[in-house]
Amino acid sequence: MSTTDNKEKEKLQDEEILELQHEIKKAKQEFKQAKHENEGMINEINSVINSSKEVQLHLLKKEKQKEEIVKQSEHIKESLIDEINSLLQSTKELKKNLHDKKQKKEEKIHEIEQEKEILTLEISHLLLGAEEIKKELTKINKKKEHQIEILQNQINETDQDIKKTILGIKEVLEGNLPTEKKLNILRTKLSGKNIKFEDMKKVVFK
Repeated sequence: MSTTDNKEKEKLQDEEILELQHEIKKAKQEFKQAKHENEGMINEINSVINSSKEVQLHLLKKEKQKEEIVKQSEHIKESLIDEINSLLQSTKELKKNLHDKKQKKEEKIHEIEQEKEILTLEISHLLLGAEEIKKELTKINKKKEHQIEILQNQINETDQDIKKTILGIKEVLEGNLPTEKKLNILRTKLSGKNIKFEDMKKVVFK
């Protein structure tokens, strides 16, 4: 092989080497750029992952808060149900008490009405009885007044009769007739009177 051929060959080799070096350099730059881009993408991915983790943590926190709220809501719901049941029970008891009181009040009113009716009847009977008693007393008073009038007349008549009898006895006693005659006359005058002859005899001849 000639020297020229060797030089040509060396020149070609040098050009190939330079080209290879250029390619290598270019490849290194591309790799570097790709690496930079990859790092950017990795950073973005990491940022997204971190953001995703934060979102997950936030969502987890929200979920826990939601669970806590649900628990609190359930607790509040149970408490409200208990309070409502208690209020319903109290309302039922209050309603029952009011019903019992109303029933007792109605029974009491009924009893009072019955007692009122009974008292009204009793008062009516008493008034009728009082009227009857008044009538009877009026009759009795009138009867007594009539009896008193009759007795008074009898007393007056008896008094007049006694006066006449006394005058007659006095005339007989003061007369001049014999004693036996006087006694017979006195016996006749005192006949039918409530004065015993023997008593009069004792008085006259004592």
